[in-house]
Amino acid sequence: MVDGAVIARHIKTGEVKTDHLDANSVVAGKIGAGAVRTGELAAGAVTTSKMAIGDFTNLNTDRDFSDPSLWSFVGTDSSVSFSNAAPEVWGSKRVMRLQGNGQNFAWGAGPVFEISLEGEEIFLQGRAKNETGVGHATLHIEVSNSPTFATGKVSVWGSPTTIGFPTASVQTKSAVYSIPPGYAYARLRYYITDGATDVRIGGVVVRRRNKGELIVEGTIVSNHVKSDAIETRHIASDAVIARHILAGEVKADHLDANSVTSAKIESGAVKTAQLDAGAVTASKMLIGDVTNLVTDPYFSDLDYWTFPSGYLVEDSISTTWNTPRILRLTGDANQYLTAFGPSFEVTPGQKLFMSVQGFLSPAVGSCNMHLQVSENPNFSPAQYLNPGEITSGSITTSSGIVTVPAGMRYARVRLEKRNNGATVCRLGAPIVRIAASGELIVNGAIQANHVSTNEIITNEANIRDAIITDAKIANLSAAKIDTGIMNARHVEVTETLKLDATTAGFSVGKTSAGDLTTPGIYLGRAASGGADAFGLLAGGVNAAGMPEYLEVSKSRGTRLVNAKYYRDLSVRGATTTVTNSQTITLNPACQYVEVTMISGGNGGDGGRSGNYGPSLGGRGGQTSVRVFSGSTATADIRNAPRPAVQSGVARSHFNGGDGFSSALGTGGAGGEGYMNQSFQPVNNPGANATGYGAGGGGGSSCPAKDAGAGGNAAEVTTEIIDVSSVANAKLQITIGTAGAKGLGESGRGADGGNGSPGWCRITQYLGTPVRADVVPMSPTAFGTVSNKGPFPDLGGGMWVITHTNDVTLGTIKVNDTGNNPVCNSGGSFTFLSSRTPTVVSNPHSARTLNYQFFKMGD
Repeated sequence: MVDGAVIARHIKTGEVKTDHLDANSVVAGKIGAGAVRTGELAAGAVTTSKMAIGDFTNLNTDRDFSDPSLWSFVGTDSSVSFSNAAPEVWGSKRVMRLQGNGQNFAWGAGPVFEISLEGEEIFLQGRAKNETGVGHATLHIEVSNSPTFATGKVSVWGSPTTIGFPTASVQTKSAVYSIPPGYAYARLRYYITDGATDVRIGGVVVRRRNKGELIVEGTIVSNHVKSDAIETRHIASDAVIARHILAGEVKADHLDANSVTSAKIESGAVKTAQLDAGAVTASKMLIGDVTNLVTDPYFSDLDYWTFPSGYLVEDSISTTWNTPRILRLTGDANQYLTAFGPSFEVTPGQKLFMSVQGFLSPAVGSCNMHLQVSENPNFSPAQYLNPGEITSGSITTSSGIVTVPAGMRYARVRLEKRNNGATVCRLGAPIVRIAASGELIVNGAIQANHVSTNEIITNEANIRDAIITDAKIANLSAAKIDTGIMNARHVEVTETLKLDATTAGFSVGKTSAGDLTTPGIYLGRAASGGADAFGLLAGGVNAAGMPEYLEVSKSRGTRLVNAKYYRDLSVRGATTTVTNSQTITLNPACQYVEVTMISGGNGGDGGRSGNYGPSLGGRGGQTSVRVFSGSTATADIRNAPRPAVQSGVARSHFNGGDGFSSALGTGGAGGEGYMNQSFQPVNNPGANATGYGAGGGGGSSCPAKDAGAGGNAAEVTTEIIDVSSVANAKLQITIGTAGAKGLGESGRGADGGNGSPGWCRITQYLGTPVRADVVPMSPTAFGTVSNKGPFPDLGGGMWVITHTNDVTLGTIKVNDTGNNPVCNSGGSFTFLSSRTPTVVSNPHSARTLNYQFFKMGD
């Protein structure tokens, strides 16, 4: 036949067979829709580098920005607009344009979609262009339990990183967002910041990560499966059966953590030999009967319970609850509300463990769980056993062990809202069980991060790190403190502080019992004098460079070196306590005043977020005393030291720091920050300081963990002011003000507490101390002097003047009081002087006199 002679009408139906078709002669345009079924596909016919199997629904219901009302954008000087776009570039028919001033944070949100309460993974892809290339735009997911997102909003960030667009060209980026459990709604959230002023966004795709199935009737050969590509989530439940696993191929390292459950272990199969060292770990281990005697602890069958008015059983939405349902009691602040559970039998003397969770909203008053016990099944009469009250605004567990009184046979729990100010309380997970009575016998160590118990009785204990809020220790020695160091802001000894004479010491400034020059005091072991040597050294070096100290030691005895002696025979006058700035007129007979004073304490810092840093509390004002002569101020002014400013570094914690206490005041407690049962942050301010000179507490910061530090305290100082030469003496006293609290950041932290103000006490003395001194046993100088003077300038001391005939001194001045001695005869003359003597009147004849001088005073 001629080429091309056979046309379609010449071919009989069904006569074209497979072997009549040339290779690759059937192209896509020749195959009818739906014509290729599973049977038409040859083995290995479908090849692909990647295959996605699952739900590809875009959860963003407005991909093309057709309804502007679904998209929001807020911020100072910000705006949002929409325009047409090329789908092949943007992945959508329209784009959204976000504009701002580049200085303020501006953000918006897209359509709301539902998510799984159990948590899931969301795939997010978007395209964007940052017109200026400055700053960046960001896309991420926001979740909430409110469909309006009015409360409880939580941002979820992407993996491996949140989508950001910093460049001026169109970019396509994607990320996976792991949604935590407990949220029902989600939405796309976007913002521009760090200087960005003009950003376009398009082609936003939000979908669940692929969870489809690949069903194979045959074998998937391993060299066709990428290494590490088959994960647990790719294998359906019960898909791997025993015949698929080669004998002996399942080894210990193939078992996932917690994969072997009790149902998989043959009864009695686990013996001591099967337990590896350290293999049994537990957050809690109970040895004994763990049966909960409360029949319906989850409020599943309300017929078991007797409820008051104002009750509601609601689902618990916080993972902190150990129960799916909780009881809410709502009533007036002065109203008792009680709910009774099912009854059960008990035995007199039986010890029962009780536990209940609960919290108050607001945190006013208290709630609890009692155990009502009675000898009769109708509970009349009855007694009540209470392990403790709940007073917190966050979910708290109250627990304890109670003993069934004599004669009691029946019991039931009573959940109660008290009439002490509480209006709303929630209680859940009531537990009553027989207290553990088994034994744990250990040949070795029990290690635990936390041990909760009413009592630990042991002959020996090794505790690596402990915080003990209240303890009574009968006998604690330094040998039982491994570090040898114990730090405390205040230590009060009510009886005797005993130091070992050979090993212990007390030191302020000085380093040893031989440190003569450093100012301070040392009490304790000494380097000399034998093994049982004891030393006391107090003093230092005076302004003239002379040592002044009190020394007590075994080798040198008791020594008082260069001390200043005074005889104070004055009458003590009035003592005045001053808490407000004022002027005090002193008694005309007052010679000197003793002033004790303290400046105001600092305010506590406010809680803030890491973006801003802490808001510092105000510094306490300075307390000062100034001397006036009538209405004229003198140069004599004394100032109490002000407390140092806080460092400005925030505490990495929800709770604010406690304010520092002074010698005259108590620092305010730091504010508590926490997440409540609705996952909303609760912040509390620091407490104000009390007394004088103490610091206010720091404000809390939740969820930022940038809580404020507690305010610093001031120090007490004492001054002696000589007013003997001041006419009409007055004291102008200025009391330092309390440091103001630092302000918390709105919505992120709470205010600090105020410090406490300064204080002053004035004591008047109607006389002047008279200087005294001891006489040296040997002269410090000797020589000759003319009876006409001058005397050598040796200062104050005792003089012994001698001559072979008569001393014949005239009148000499020995002090500033005007009492001048005269000596005209005799072979010797002894006198004391508070200054270098001077000759006032010359004798008739000149003579050379011998002298010995014994130095006294400075």
